[in-house]
Amino acid sequence: MTQNFDIAVFHGDGIGPEIMMPTVQILRRMAAASGAYTLSFTDAPAGAAHYAKTGDALPDASMDIARSSDAILLSAMGLPDVRYDDGTEISPQIDLRKTLTLFA
Repeated sequence: MTQNFDIAVFHGDGIGPEIMMPTVQILRRMAAASGAYTLSFTDAPAGAAHYAKTGDALPDASMDIARSSDAILLSAMGLPDVRYDDGTEISPQIDLRKTLTLFA
């Protein structure tokens, strides 16, 4: 029986989206070649660019996707010129780690 794994995909900022597309393609090919498992990918919007557009760096819906997934695929996040009003860097990857108690 083939096992399916749900993967939350955080495309990130800057170079993040550029490297995420081929990464997902490679993972899909590996799963297809294996035949032992399948991978389902769900996009989870977050990051500095998302914050610049919406005012929310890590939407609740994206956190829910991360919580319900078997794994999180996280690309580079942050943009030097996009910061919170207090000047701190936008780093939803840290929020993910803290909230989900992730250390690796």
